[in-house]
Amino acid sequence: MSFRIELADVGFSGHLKRLVLDGLPLGSYLSDSKLIVLATIAGADWGLNVPDIAWITGLSNSTVSQAIHDALRFGILRKEGRRYRLGGRIDALRDFLLEYARFSNERVASNLKKGSAVAWYLGPDFIIETNGEISGGLAQPTGTTAFSIGDLQTVGERYYYHIVGRKRKLRPEDHAIDNLLLERGNVSLLTYSLIYLKHKGKKVDWKHVERLCRIYGLGNLGSQMAKYLREGRGIMTGFPNDDEFRDKLSLYGG
Repeated sequence: MSFRIELADVGFSGHLKRLVLDGLPLGSYLSDSKLIVLATIAGADWGLNVPDIAWITGLSNSTVSQAIHDALRFGILRKEGRRYRLGGRIDALRDFLLEYARFSNERVASNLKKGSAVAWYLGPDFIIETNGEISGGLAQPTGTTAFSIGDLQTVGERYYYHIVGRKRKLRPEDHAIDNLLLERGNVSLLTYSLIYLKHKGKKVDWKHVERLCRIYGLGNLGSQMAKYLREGRGIMTGFPNDDEFRDKLSLYGG
């Protein structure tokens, strides 16, 4: 995939003018790898570390570290332990970076499938929603689309595909968490993901689930999901109650 900016695009001009007025070192950052690193950090409301950024973007640890080193030198980033966030006087840069990631991802999505839309993104790691199936290795089925492939039939007319920063094969744990990223806090989507993981049983790598939740800003949701399935439903805030879960489980193949 190419993530090179088309600076003539109208959507970027206002942001660029503000960046020039702010005196930020644009000449040092108008390159693919550095922009991808910064756009990924900008898209997260939580701090990310070097291995996480490398995993999301598909860049090497050394490339990510160099981009971060330069950004720290110019005051673009601030360090919090081993994690990084955008620094001060950065509003114009944040707007530019988010526009950059959105524009790049939507261009890739539209080339893959007409009528597709970016449903979620974090830098170059994103999920698209379409009205039809996509073939090919770039876009991997995820969320309820992957659930259906795995014989867990769900109701829906839309298809979801995950495009990752490098060629990594999505696992069942990825499908379950991707489903939650489409609409955070949606109990129905959480129920589908729980049923899907319950079907996978002992094959589920809960450490991977917890890491995905941390990387994608879902906090300790992974450990809460494990507890919900391991210890019985009971009453957990934001989760389906016993009857809801039991009804859905029987309806969708349990």
